[in-house]
Amino acid sequence: MTKELQARKLVELTVELSVLPASYRADLRRMLREKMDQRDPELLAEQCMDYLTLAVKYMSFDLEATRRENEYLRTMLENQSGS
Repeated sequence: MTKELQARKLVELTVELSVLPASYRADLRRMLREKMDQRDPELLAEQCMDYLTLAVKYMSFDLEATRRENEYLRTMLENQSGS
């Protein structure tokens, strides 16, 4: 990966960070600081992308679970109102 591509990927990653919840952003910022000290931008970009992918999967799972729970609770409320 060229330096230019690495820089572009890091900029893209920074933009993606803005949509994550604060707890995920804090973890990524900590990871970025640690890796920047090691001066290995390729490894840094790879690890950050892996973490970002995992974070998005967890958020998708949480969102789907919340939707199912909301539907279940609405059904319970409707059944109580109908009784």
